[in-house]
Amino acid sequence: MHKIVGIAFFVFFTSVIQGQNLYLLNDSTHSVLADTFYIQEVDVLSPITQKYLVGSKTQLISPEQMEQMASQNLSDLLSTNTPIYIKSNAGGLSSFHFRGTSSDHTSVMVGGLTINSLTLGSSNPSNIPTFLFDKVNVLYGSSSASLGSGSIGGSIRLSSALNWTQGQKVELLASTGSFGAYTWGGKIFLGNGKFESVTRILSLEKKNDFKFKNTAIKDFSTGQFKTEKQKYASIDNMDVMQELNFKISDKESFTSMFWYTNSWHEVQPTIEANSSDTLIQQTYEDTHFRMWTNYKLQKRKIKFQLGAGYVYDDAISNGLQEESISTQRFISETSIQHQWKNFNYTIGAKYKHIVPDVYAYKNNPTEDRLDIFASLLMRYGTNTNVSINLRQQFVTSFSAPFTPSLGLEHNLWVQKNSVLKLSANIQKSYRIPTLNDRFWDQPNYKANENLKSEEGLAIEGGLKYTVSLEHFTLKSNIHYFYMDVDNWLMWIPKTEGWIAANILRVKSKGLEFHSDATIKLNKTNIQLSTNYTYNKAIRAASEIENDQLGRQLEYTPKHMANGSVSINYKEQGININGSYTGERYYNQAENKTLNDYFLLNISIYKYLKLKEHKLRMFLNINNVLSEKYQNEYRYAMPMIHYTLGIKYYFNN
Repeated sequence: MHKIVGIAFFVFFTSVIQGQNLYLLNDSTHSVLADTFYIQEVDVLSPITQKYLVGSKTQLISPEQMEQMASQNLSDLLSTNTPIYIKSNAGGLSSFHFRGTSSDHTSVMVGGLTINSLTLGSSNPSNIPTFLFDKVNVLYGSSSASLGSGSIGGSIRLSSALNWTQGQKVELLASTGSFGAYTWGGKIFLGNGKFESVTRILSLEKKNDFKFKNTAIKDFSTGQFKTEKQKYASIDNMDVMQELNFKISDKESFTSMFWYTNSWHEVQPTIEANSSDTLIQQTYEDTHFRMWTNYKLQKRKIKFQLGAGYVYDDAISNGLQEESISTQRFISETSIQHQWKNFNYTIGAKYKHIVPDVYAYKNNPTEDRLDIFASLLMRYGTNTNVSINLRQQFVTSFSAPFTPSLGLEHNLWVQKNSVLKLSANIQKSYRIPTLNDRFWDQPNYKANENLKSEEGLAIEGGLKYTVSLEHFTLKSNIHYFYMDVDNWLMWIPKTEGWIAANILRVKSKGLEFHSDATIKLNKTNIQLSTNYTYNKAIRAASEIENDQLGRQLEYTPKHMANGSVSINYKEQGININGSYTGERYYNQAENKTLNDYFLLNISIYKYLKLKEHKLRMFLNINNVLSEKYQNEYRYAMPMIHYTLGIKYYFNN
């Protein structure tokens, strides 16, 4: 069905835009020596400004990286371009693991919405298409004082640019790939400079029937592991996003976003189950509707903001409607920002009303959450910036901690073409237990409404060096981080069944290095990027007898690195990317690890002018060396595979 809709979509809009001129969205850029803690106020979906996150490590995914992976998902984008470990299988399921934390310690934000599941606490980046967004900003480390519950390990901000389109612009995307993969999508921009409508749509279908060496099954006649085809791992996703934006005046605007997602996949079986003659299909379907509206008004040095949103999440296993897991949340937020001399400050409040409808909860209790927050940015001369963030959350029948933060940035050395900057940040963090943690009550599972918040203390510091010459630009930074999280939640077996409990204290520390370099030689641009992280994350204390104290946490590699070389000559280019993931423990009881692995990917593209239009053709080849590896214990991953696609740009 998605293919039929996709073909109709392409035929219709191709006929509409015949004769229109090319428009290629240009991402405006700052001087490389400008302040690194400001973002342009063109992000319609990201109302929280970054300027109060002084001392925190952030990484903005470049437009070139976004374009290269337009047909892929957020999991692919970040695992290729950041030192973040993403645990995943091939069947459409993945999760973030920032700095040794678990999947529910990372917040994913769109506008004023945190889109993490209220029942699970985590998000699935495999179901978030890169194509829908213009910017992806990664914030490393704790940010609970700025963003609220759950932001212990890190956060991801997804945003789209506010262009105030004049006329109409269209982008069309189509790709095909290995294992029955097919993607189509489009973006339609309509506007008159005062009103703008942006429609974004993407569909993905994938059979996922790749071949792999099954290390659980040996052919005794040859003594070799059997080669099998993956069963029951297909994916079928559809996303539609609509934005309606009104520019009332230069200092007053109203923006809105409506995002519908339907994600269906077969639950990938383990390599042992894949060989079973009794294997049956199991499915999982997620449906989401997310809405965010935002009103902004600026009067002299005062900025007023009022936002409202709604999120509906629904999950169904094996098509059993009677076992639906759904939640609704209603959100409102307001803030006032004022600038006085060298001081910027913001005060605000955010309210959420949560309504669960989960078959496994006895009473489906509603919940209210109110956040009161304040932020202060102080500038001392041209070289020093200090920020303070304060937040207190109030939750129905639950106690949440007060979370402050303090950040510092100071230019140690400033020359005509280079800057050396020192940064430091200290803050408290926390996470409210999920609804499942507190209310899931089924045979062999026991609800626990007496849980405490997970609470942490995070400290980090780093150096950033930037140099800009006529034909060469370099940005490098190195960060040290330390994190201590108490009341860490786990599900443990007891006589009455599995139950969530605050049983661990976890300590995580490490180093992160990031570097980007650009070399310009006549009509050739060369871009080099490098990431490396060392992360030691251990159980410092546990209430479980004979627990693995002092040992590295599960699915937390000590060493990770990736790097890329991009060469662009006129209208064509090539990107070579390599990533290394160290060994990982995969369960709590045994000292067994998954092997480390190295993946090599190559991307080739070329732009063609077709009269008044422009075409981008691309070929992505992943796992070029056919590395045999597991990212999750006993789940197969594909060897070499490709994506071949085209992208059209139209403008009027």
